[in-house]
Amino acid sequence: RSQPGTCGELLELVCQPMDPHPAATTQTWVDHLNQQIQNFGHRPRRVYVIINPTCGSSSGWNTWIKVEPFFVLAHVHTEVIVTQRRFHAREIMQSLDLTLYDGVILVGGDGLFNEAINGLILQAQQSAGINIRRSRFVPVQPNIRLGIIPAGFLNSIAWSILGTKCPLTAAAQILTMLWSLKNQLELFLVVCLVEQVQICFCVC
Repeated sequence: RSQPGTCGELLELVCQPMDPHPAATTQTWVDHLNQQIQNFGHRPRRVYVIINPTCGSSSGWNTWIKVEPFFVLAHVHTEVIVTQRRFHAREIMQSLDLTLYDGVILVGGDGLFNEAINGLILQAQQSAGINIRRSRFVPVQPNIRLGIIPAGFLNSIAWSILGTKCPLTAAAQILTMLWSLKNQLELFLVVCLVEQVQICFCVC
């Protein structure tokens, strides 16, 4: 165990007794690790999952099937919805009760993330009574975490935020300490009086 004031003061070595029987040893470690996971105060426990089934090579659902066991093992409850049309994710995020979830997981590409961000930002402004078609306003920040599991062609957003295009790595990061890290989005608003308001962004 490191001493206070040293570079490793956040590290602690814990000895776990081993059982001579392999099966019992495995279960002992599973129980021990599950207990450690439960002790992470910042970890998600209930998340809403939005899947784009047509992203990439129509790989959205297949990608989720690969990463879902990670969430099961981590005892994270997931509520899954599959988008049916263009702008569906935007509509979902505009009406979703965010108080029911610790975060929203997006399984798709850059387009799904763009739709979800737009819906999320618009919901926050509408809830605050802000008219987003005004020339100037101070935006309200949404109080929810977004995670992205890459399943598209380019996956530029996942690469910029997570530093990976691997769905399994992204899922592991969402379930561990990287969930507590924040990435800032620089937003700007494009208003069209005929069509929908479009919020554009870049990852900082």
